[in-house]
Amino acid sequence: MDDMVKDIAEELLDVKKKIQDLLLREKELKDEIKPFIREQKNIELERGKIRYYTQKGSSSFSRKEVLSYLRDCYGDTLAEQVDIDCTRRSEPREVVSIKLTVS
Repeated sequence: MDDMVKDIAEELLDVKKKIQDLLLREKELKDEIKPFIREQKNIELERGKIRYYTQKGSSSFSRKEVLSYLRDCYGDTLAEQVDIDCTRRSEPREVVSIKLTVS
């Protein structure tokens, strides 16, 4: 493997690790501030605004679960048509996956 490619890969892993660390710290800080801003709802500072609100929870379902539900409730024909029309439309896309072995 080319040294330049290895260097880019190493830098990419370093950036991914930093992002993970920052996201973890963001979550910790949000959890820490939550009890204090429940009543106040907003904190406005020169650099930005922090808001507290609640929202309805939501779930998403896998393609398999949706098609199974459609088959059970409406039959195979509709399930197959939905599968063809809605879930098999996209073109293949290129993906670069990053997985850290050490966190």
